[in-house]
Amino acid sequence: MKVSVRLARRFWPVIIASSLLSSCHHSSSPDHPRIAPGVTMQDVTFYSPALARQMPYRVFFPTNLPPTEKLPVVYLLHGGGGDYRSWSNDSDVSLYALKGLILVMPDGDESYFMNEVESPREKYEDYITKDLLNAV
Repeated sequence: MKVSVRLARRFWPVIIASSLLSSCHHSSSPDHPRIAPGVTMQDVTFYSPALARQMPYRVFFPTNLPPTEKLPVVYLLHGGGGDYRSWSNDSDVSLYALKGLILVMPDGDESYFMNEVESPREKYEDYITKDLLNAV
């Protein structure tokens, strides 16, 4: 019980962020990111060993970020039917980068960001908690 409570407390921001965009449109919609002045957007693709394939994510960060400065990172998980572009296309989330945050928006397909029991190759929780954290 203590372990599950600790995990829930640790990941509650991720759980809340994931549920906020539960009605976003899937990647078939056009990409039209809302980028605040003073914010840089970058789309990145990296190899995820947990999923055994290339996976995309989008990042927002302050444009004038000194190379040695470290900032807090916020991982924003899209809701059902969304993709890594949902947060930037459907909200003004880039404004938070102006407040000194790095925003990372990974793609989770239709996975609920959990490891699948019936498909052992679909390890989305490992992809987020291990592969993505290491890549970022």
